[in-house]
Amino acid sequence: MPSFRALAPGLAGVGQINVRLPDDAPEGCGIPLWVFGSTVDSQLVLISIRRGGGSCSSAPTARSARLVWNRTTTTDAGIPGGATIVSGFSASFMQGESSWLIPDRTPRIGSWMTGVGRSDYKAPRCGAYVGGNTSGGDLTIEPADGSPVLVKPVRSASGEYLFGTTLPGASIAAGTLTVSGAGGETVGPFRTSISAPPPIEILTDLRPGTLIDIGRAFTVTWRNGRAGDLVLVRLRSGHGYINPLELVYTGLAQYVPADAGTVTLPTRELLADRFALPLPPSDRFSVVITHLPGTPGVFRAPGMTFDATHTWEYEFQFLDLRLRSVPGPN
Repeated sequence: MPSFRALAPGLAGVGQINVRLPDDAPEGCGIPLWVFGSTVDSQLVLISIRRGGGSCSSAPTARSARLVWNRTTTTDAGIPGGATIVSGFSASFMQGESSWLIPDRTPRIGSWMTGVGRSDYKAPRCGAYVGGNTSGGDLTIEPADGSPVLVKPVRSASGEYLFGTTLPGASIAAGTLTVSGAGGETVGPFRTSISAPPPIEILTDLRPGTLIDIGRAFTVTWRNGRAGDLVLVRLRSGHGYINPLELVYTGLAQYVPADAGTVTLPTRELLADRFALPLPPSDRFSVVITHLPGTPGVFRAPGMTFDATHTWEYEFQFLDLRLRSVPGPN
């Protein structure tokens, strides 16, 4: 937790946050630092870190990349017909000191994590930088059931290279997904393919307006999960903060083997002899379920230091649910 969080003394309109750096903070002259908030994140800044003080020492430059195919099905009370499907592709080519540009961490399976729908952020921690601060050149993507699409990088105001495109409806489906890179400033040409399975089928009734009893264990079930894949279940309980348009989310998340077909969040004894789900009641409750490979595809390209990842995700967003106490029979 921050040791100080308020307007900076003596400065107009400037906020100040004092935090202790994590014990696993990498050392170097250009370590990225940013702060995750409830509804907004800070901009990224580069700082120098050396244990014990003194001049920093830069680590060798490293490079990697992450390519992601995503298909999202959203169920929302405000959507005509009740649901919509959007497919898309995004990519990030990353460059930085090898002391902090590390491969993604292996998901922790089988335990509920607290957070804001991300992961366990009980205290400051270190992780891989997610920004695309170098370029892989023009990309050509080939969906399993569509024609090739050219994706050009867009340079943001902060200097990052943004790769992304929206694809028709359910165009990301079972089959081979291929990406070819023309090569850019620091990364050479490459071609990589992965095989995506059909998405899982959610069996639990999570239509908008569904009332979930906060006093009972909550179970989500699905079928057609392939051995070796994962399912990430995230529960988010939102409530108004400052004004009704700004929501603060608290929640839980857990990775489950896809072929398990089910996961249950048990109640806990929050007060003496009173058991409930460890979430605040909310009329803006949501369940987000993501089907993804247990091990993403990897590839190398000229100029890359670490393996780059190439992966697919099927996401199901069930919004506008209600998490409340349900009175029992008299």
